[in-house]
Amino acid sequence: MSTPLYDAYKAVAPKVEDFPEFVERMGRVIRTPYDWSEQVKGLKPTTLLVYGDSDMFEADHIIRFYQLLGGWRGDAGWDGAGMARHRLAILPGVTHYSMSDAPALAETALAFLGNGDAGS
Repeated sequence: MSTPLYDAYKAVAPKVEDFPEFVERMGRVIRTPYDWSEQVKGLKPTTLLVYGDSDMFEADHIIRFYQLLGGWRGDAGWDGAGMARHRLAILPGVTHYSMSDAPALAETALAFLGNGDAGS
């Protein structure tokens, strides 16, 4: 109960006493194995994957999902002709839990959107 998650829950929950049930349900979802490989390969909009350098996701997972989008297949060449249309950002000094408060997240997302990369 003395965690930032509890504090955030308490600030918005209509029934604070439901926090243990919330944690149990969230844990059940986190432990459920999902394989979204086929869905990721089929993403049509240009996508920005954002992770922290101290994220809960392992580097292999991050790379695998970016590769499913056509990224990280080798040198894109001097002119960038071999670059995937999707983007990957790994933010320094960021965990999965601190990502939403990281100034670099907004900067990265705005740069992605401002370059016309999104929506292609």
